[in-house]
Amino acid sequence: MRKLSGKEINAAIEQELSNEVAQLKQQGIQPSLAVILVGDDPASAIYVNSKKKACARLGILSVENKLSADTSQQRLLEVVEELNQDASIHGILCQVPLPSQCDEDEVLVAIDPNKDVDCFHPYNVGLLSQGQPRFMPCTPYGVLQILKRCQIETQGKKVVILGRSNIFGRPASILLSSKPWDATVTLCHSKTKTLRQNAARRIF
Repeated sequence: MRKLSGKEINAAIEQELSNEVAQLKQQGIQPSLAVILVGDDPASAIYVNSKKKACARLGILSVENKLSADTSQQRLLEVVEELNQDASIHGILCQVPLPSQCDEDEVLVAIDPNKDVDCFHPYNVGLLSQGQPRFMPCTPYGVLQILKRCQIETQGKKVVILGRSNIFGRPASILLSSKPWDATVTLCHSKTKTLRQNAARRIF
């Protein structure tokens, strides 16, 4: 079994992105990312902080919109629309999960598809499924980068994905079955009856 390390790959990608950001700045463009955080969930706070640190390393402006845990759905949608209309903001991320009074699906759909860098908007998911992605979902794309940079061939191979979440499993199955990856994908989940047999294959 081959062990893959993402540390060197991460460093290489960050260097490439830093160069791209520098080129944009030379053109008078300051790339910016707005993050919406509702409430005080510790895991979400850690994740948002990691995004801020990554933006700082790359030279991207990070704009945090922290809202209280009792923020209403209407107020959250207003914040999303304000960011949609702000020309200085290029990408919008709304950290999930949201408090119970907020409708996650409605909020994600409210984000301008042109700023939906998480690739959660139905329009962007549709483009992804057609092989014409505007944005790449981050975790599946990270997996693809590891496969590519480690020169692991997927064309014609059988790939098993465990989990069908919209964050990883489902988009990963779409990407790996598309060109140029061309894998034969089996998507397993909690109701899969032959999970043990499928797990015997190579798993991503």
